[in-house]
Amino acid sequence: MSAEADDHVPWLVDHSTHWAAANILSVDGVGLSIAAALSTIRAMGARDRRVHERLVDHRILLTELESMQEPPSPAELQAAADEFRRRRGLTGREQTLRWLAEAGMTRKIFENHIHTQALIARVRDRFAGEPARRYLAEHPQDFAVRRAAWVTGPRADELGALLDGPVRDFPGRVLAALGIPGAASGGPAGTGRGGLRLQVATALTPRLPEPLRTAGEGAAVGPVEDEDGYLAGVVYEVLPPDPGAPGALEAARDAAFEAWLAERRRTAEIRWFWL
Repeated sequence: MSAEADDHVPWLVDHSTHWAAANILSVDGVGLSIAAALSTIRAMGARDRRVHERLVDHRILLTELESMQEPPSPAELQAAADEFRRRRGLTGREQTLRWLAEAGMTRKIFENHIHTQALIARVRDRFAGEPARRYLAEHPQDFAVRRAAWVTGPRADELGALLDGPVRDFPGRVLAALGIPGAASGGPAGTGRGGLRLQVATALTPRLPEPLRTAGEGAAVGPVEDEDGYLAGVVYEVLPPDPGAPGALEAARDAAFEAWLAERRRTAEIRWFWL
């Protein structure tokens, strides 16, 4: 909470009638309220290095949604809820309810968030089909397939120690730290001692954590800050782009959507009222 330099009266009291008092920012003259911003941050559920950009994106997308007359269908709402759970690794009802309670999200807040996300998915789908094919053709190297393994955890020094040694043995060292015998063959290995979480995947570059997307074959990455704390990983292999690979068009759609958002941010007039 900021305070006036002279009389030390908080902004909220001294300027409660100011036109910007209820907003945290505006984009092209349209405000994003503090309440909406806090709800969005709460829904993220983790530290986020791009929180300022995401708030701007949220305001841009809310403006896009204002012209939509048709409410989301049950199928759209279900897809948005499934995506919400998938991104957070929530695999069942009990786990989801526990996460919502820990994040302080009531059922009404959750329903409102899913409603908004279902409409945002419509905006993203504008970039499906021909726009996605065009983006894929213009940026083929962004869609190489990488075989990688990475671990997230709360301590950078602990993850750094796991990178010491041959790249090929990295998953084994992580599994030993997790207290899980055997070798990782794919997918998440779960969370073990110290909150470490290992994943092994062969995936399109845009589907990997951002720090791994530009790493070359045989490269080790990290530890670097991540939404879940810190991340360290290795890239074993980089395969040439294949426009026909499963999921390539979907990844290109998402990349084209993100590029559109980035351009909107670049050209928008953005004013921050609360820092």
